[in-house]
Amino acid sequence: MNKSIQALILILFTLLPVSSALGKIADPRPLIHGNVRYESHRHTVWATDISKNKVLWKTKIPMSYYRGEVDPRLERDVQWNIISSLKLEGNILVIKNSTGETFKLASVTGKLLKKRQQKASHSIRSAQ
Repeated sequence: MNKSIQALILILFTLLPVSSALGKIADPRPLIHGNVRYESHRHTVWATDISKNKVLWKTKIPMSYYRGEVDPRLERDVQWNIISSLKLEGNILVIKNSTGETFKLASVTGKLLKKRQQKASHSIRSAQ
């Protein structure tokens, strides 16, 4: 590659903004049902009355901080085990994390109802 092309590439990579989405760990989108917004950050889920802007409840989800063994060669934040999805099924808020565990909360009170173990495929792999 000639020097002018190398210089142009260097200038482009220097001047162009890097996407903020690269390498970013994101919380799931908030879920809105009626006047209540359900949202999460890392290990905590909460419900907010939108009309009053008042937090109704806040619950910490009992899950491990990391997805598994910490790899010192990787950045720690990409190894975090965080809440990856929120779904409302009737009066039950179903929460899944990045290791595949499922937790269920009463949507009105935030009380933890049930924790289901990881999917069978995860258990089989870890047993081998």
